Amino acid sequence: ESPRAHDIFGTVDPRFNALFEDANDIIIVNDLDGVIVAANRMAREFGGYTLEDVERGVTLRELLPPADYEAAMVLTERALAGLPIPETYEREVQLRDGSRRVVELRSNVLPQEGGAALLQTIGRDVTERKEAAAFRASLLQVAQVLLTAQSLDQLGATICEEARRVLEVDGVYLWLRRGEDLIGCAAAGFSAEPFAGARLPFA
Repeated sequence: ESPRAHDIFGTVDPRFNALFEDANDIIIVNDLDGVIVAANRMAREFGGYTLEDVERGVTLRELLPPADYEAAMVLTERALAGLPIPETYEREVQLRDGSRRVVELRSNVLPQEGGAALLQTIGRDVTERKEAAAFRASLLQVAQVLLTAQSLDQLGATICEEARRVLEVDGVYLWLRRGEDLIGCAAAGFSAEPFAGARLPFA
């Protein structure tokens, strides 16, 4: 049976342990099987879980997409075996409401007197930071094309492709107004081919 929170933190339940419970960072503790045996307030609120959920049992498999789960279990096994692990790393986390976020993590081993060691992981949500970096990279890509583009078609295609990637949509379409009509100039993704040259009245 996995140790519960009060076993990990002595006689003080983490609900009343300010260093753990009220930390600004996400903190979880899991065992070798991937069972989360403790999670602070920030972690619970971030994931959409209650203290009762954690006490009943939540696993890494429920929180991570398959590839990230496998990587997390390998890291847990290495760390608890005393092998080196990355100082910091990232995981995509699937929240209880089905949405996904990217977190930057660092882990350390918690030895347990008379019991198996546990893995403590501290993290921060870096989703917005990564999205902003992707957006800046897209702007840079478009700016480079502006300097080197040989045609309006080339420029339009790059703008559409970068917009589709950043916005994570199926298709992006660029219209130009010519007289009383809108002319399909460039597109990326779904139905991109038939869009080119499409004409609509501008009303």
